[in-house]
Amino acid sequence: MENNTPAQLKQDLKAIADLLKPHLQQEDRILAHKTQMAETETFITSVTLEWIAAKVGFASQLPLFQPHLDPTGNVERDSETVDDILQRPLDWSRQATLTQYLTNHKDHKFPAVLVVLSPPWVDNP
Repeated sequence: MENNTPAQLKQDLKAIADLLKPHLQQEDRILAHKTQMAETETFITSVTLEWIAAKVGFASQLPLFQPHLDPTGNVERDSETVDDILQRPLDWSRQATLTQYLTNHKDHKFPAVLVVLSPPWVDNP
């Protein structure tokens, strides 16, 4: 594609868009780039904050951690949970400020968010 004319590039991009369109219009799919480091596969994607709010939960919402929640709703760190917890405790003190900032700056976003996907059987040990 190095020596393509602008017209050829435009045609190629349209062909790719046409191929992807039926897949991306399905609500249960997002476009992702697969990467791998050693034996670990990871996927990189970009989604809106609305998508994250609707589809992603906090570690404290996982059935695995429900018996280990403290009165504030955070997972208690003890000998049973310490190896499973990688998420810091939730801090809601800046919620209003961040909401106002993101509402007024539509093009701004948060840095990377780590999301772990697991099969349904993980929640039923």
